[in-house]
Amino acid sequence: MKKNHPWQTTPNSTVHCRLFLTLLAGGSTAFTIQAATIENIVAPGTPFSITALNSTGQTAGYYSLSESSQRAFLWGNGVATDLGTLGGSFSIANGLNSAGTTVGFSAALSDSEFRAFSYAGLGLVDLETLGGSFSSAVAVSDSGYITGDSNLRIDSSVFHAFVIRPDGLILDLGTLGGTSSSAYGVNNSGWVVGSSSVADNSSLHAFLHNGTSMIDLGTLGGSTSLAVDVNDLGQVTGDSTTAVEQNRAFLYTAGAMVNLGTLGGTYSTAVALNESGVVIGNSTTADDAETHAFVYQDGVMLDLGSLGGGSSSAKAINNRGQVVGNSANANAQTRAFVWENGVMTDLNSLLPVDSGWELTSARFINDRQQVVGEGLYQGQSSWYLLTLSSGQEENHPPVAKAGGDQTLMCNGLAHLDGTSSSDPDGDTLSFEWRKGDLVLGNNAVIDVEVEPGSHTLTLVVTDARGLSAEDSVVVTVTTDKVAPVVVCPDGKTAPANHRGRAVVPDFLTDLKVSDNCTAASALVKRQSPSAGTTVKLGTHVVTVTVTDASGNVATCSTTFAAVDTTSPVVRYPEEVFRRARTDCQAAVPDLTRRVNATDNVTPSNQLVLTQEPTADTLVDVGTHTVRVTVTDLAGNATVCEIKLIVADVVAPVVKSVSASSSVLTPVDGRMVPITITVDAKDNCDPSPKAKIISVVSSQPTTGPNDTTTPDWVVTGDLSLELRAENSATRTARVYFVLVAVSDESGNTTYRAVWIRVPRS
Repeated sequence: MKKNHPWQTTPNSTVHCRLFLTLLAGGSTAFTIQAATIENIVAPGTPFSITALNSTGQTAGYYSLSESSQRAFLWGNGVATDLGTLGGSFSIANGLNSAGTTVGFSAALSDSEFRAFSYAGLGLVDLETLGGSFSSAVAVSDSGYITGDSNLRIDSSVFHAFVIRPDGLILDLGTLGGTSSSAYGVNNSGWVVGSSSVADNSSLHAFLHNGTSMIDLGTLGGSTSLAVDVNDLGQVTGDSTTAVEQNRAFLYTAGAMVNLGTLGGTYSTAVALNESGVVIGNSTTADDAETHAFVYQDGVMLDLGSLGGGSSSAKAINNRGQVVGNSANANAQTRAFVWENGVMTDLNSLLPVDSGWELTSARFINDRQQVVGEGLYQGQSSWYLLTLSSGQEENHPPVAKAGGDQTLMCNGLAHLDGTSSSDPDGDTLSFEWRKGDLVLGNNAVIDVEVEPGSHTLTLVVTDARGLSAEDSVVVTVTTDKVAPVVVCPDGKTAPANHRGRAVVPDFLTDLKVSDNCTAASALVKRQSPSAGTTVKLGTHVVTVTVTDASGNVATCSTTFAAVDTTSPVVRYPEEVFRRARTDCQAAVPDLTRRVNATDNVTPSNQLVLTQEPTADTLVDVGTHTVRVTVTDLAGNATVCEIKLIVADVVAPVVKSVSASSSVLTPVDGRMVPITITVDAKDNCDPSPKAKIISVVSSQPTTGPNDTTTPDWVVTGDLSLELRAENSATRTARVYFVLVAVSDESGNTTYRAVWIRVPRS
């Protein structure tokens, strides 16, 4: 989770300035910035924090409504919109896509539950949970995929990552064998990255979920790894420990995890990557003397240096390769920077002397060269939107993406998709598919008939200013030599007639069959003996043969028995409920009266019904199985299992819930042990169990360089440690500790206790 940003308290202002700055890279002019526009971002209330920037210049974040309540908001074109809540006291925005869809999480139901939400202009939409009481959406792609985390049951601290498709279907991504997983990013194909516990819960591993399965990305030789970003090529970046447990940034590409190394020190960490696979992050230099921002491209880690001071930190990169962040200058002051083509520029140098701004950090940058960050406006903490404008700017070539190679066994129809191609300057692209000198089509997506053999098909994309790029896909069409997959239906029986014969049924109707090339409707299916054949009393083998269009044959066998094997048909209630008496027991009812049975041969009044356990047997609270057996004159029996639920429906009575300390002081960042005391009783359970099920902070917790240090640790059912930390100067941090008190029957009462950290 990211730390909160400094608060903004000043009114809106826009400063337009004309200036000239030439950035030199390798002795040549990269571009000349001719103008910069800076605008003060204003929220519906203060203080506030920005968490996301989209490609159109909209930002999302949250502001403080009171000391213990925040509200998500969306800002664009100078207008801030309060997104409201799902019925609780607060909401937080975490992600934003180019269409303005905002995602995050909000309190609901009097703050007893927390739900992921999406906002697309018509109020918050509850994205539900995976069965528990908490979910949070952390990112949304431009194509509409949403990812986040949710617990699985209301009394569980087990969380799974999820993805919600554009059609609204939610998918539990599962784990790598352990109990929990967390999501951090999603691309336009719905591929999700994050971390998951492994089988023995001994460590966390980075994962990539490709829409079908969760892939363990492994580590760089150490015990843990974490994936933080994924692009539309499926490349992933993140951090991993090495064999000596040192942290290293990695790039996962072409099925392998690449160690990005360091700038000479013992530590590096990844922040993000762009659509070209360029990774940014931060690393220590030789002897761990300083920490510098880096760019990793084509196997080389480049030190971005600093603005004259001892440190720099990269925060974001766009598809033009521009990097923003903050750096110390020669006067040990923290300043926002933009880096491009080997040159780091202090953003303050783009402002006129009388602008009133001092830019201390740049947090986001989009492909329109819009930068969002923090600074001081007329001495007050503020957030800004700075737009860089370049004159006679260099036109960058587009990026062509023809998709992965294809192997076609069924036919020669290749589906070619170039929609993942892009242009770093945002230019409109034209498409041309070729096979050698033959033009196959001029759309981004085409279907092409390809003859057997291997063929290289080339995609040429051209931007509006004439620059082009190529990418190729190899399509291989092979001969179908695979037989159909056939699964015979289970054996069938039929009652023999008075002459001891029966008619063979049609097994082909229930046949499960598929083929890699031939459609199921075109497969030739036969059975022997054929349907309608009369056979004698006994068991007979029925052989089924399936042939595809290429002549590949598959067979399977089943049986047909001419016997009286028809069991009675029984209708019965699946569940019967009884309320427990004061002694927590109930008498088993006579369920044979609630069973309706018929048989194809035996009259209903001659069917024999028996019950186990018998009526009036006393049973305890819980779920019991009552078996009623119906037997016909031929000995064929049907057993119906009816659930008898003896329910203790009274939840425990909680007299009080208290914490050993309701205020954490001094505010010094230490972990403070807390004990929760619960006084409760229950009508059946002499010792109802109490357990902490969730902890929520009113402020964001850890930062990007401190992902392993939690702000709370649950140490027992009713004990935990809380960090005495407050990142705000005007508001208190409030920890909400939710306690569940349950009896043996699962009746649960929830109570919460609040623990405050005063203003620092």
